[in-house]
Amino acid sequence: MRPDLTSEAIRLTRLIDELLPGQPEVLGLIALMELHDSRAEARIDAVGEAVRLADQDRSLWDHTRIDAAVATLDRAVDLHDPGPYQIQAAIAALHAKAPNADATDWPQIAILYGSLRRHRDTPTVALNHAVAVAMAGDRSRAWCMIDAIEGLDGYPYYHVTRAWLLREDGDIDAARAAYLSAIDVAPSAPERRYLECRLAELDDA
Repeated sequence: MRPDLTSEAIRLTRLIDELLPGQPEVLGLIALMELHDSRAEARIDAVGEAVRLADQDRSLWDHTRIDAAVATLDRAVDLHDPGPYQIQAAIAALHAKAPNADATDWPQIAILYGSLRRHRDTPTVALNHAVAVAMAGDRSRAWCMIDAIEGLDGYPYYHVTRAWLLREDGDIDAARAAYLSAIDVAPSAPERRYLECRLAELDDA
């Protein structure tokens, strides 16, 4: 977490908006950064470990900033020139406006990821799209999408996604192997600890 860096990025983007007003992607980027930063207080627990979005205490989110960011996004959308920052901000807004994790509008998020892939069809975007499709209830389609992704063997959350789906399918041994693959390629100690906790939860279950 780099609050100073985040604040400076938002300040500079707002400066661009002042110098070049009415640029929808500039507004989309401001909204996206504000939405992510509004959840900063809930992302780390009392001992400094990362907290999953679904487990975050939403009372710690800055809902005033969320509302302001959504208003900024609405200004961008009204310009009728959609782009990747606006789409990512719309996805973040759906997460931020959901009163709890279960109320998240995953079908709409899946649609938005499909739109994002028309702008930026990267392996990580494809993986996020597959997660949204699975969360929306179509795990069979999600597996097909994941099997088509190449180039993410060194990305821990590719393996985490597979572990989650394998657990949902009841294949605990394969899920455990996927978590171990994620731990092997995790780039930092905090991430490895986070993944080891997920593995321990699997073993407890």
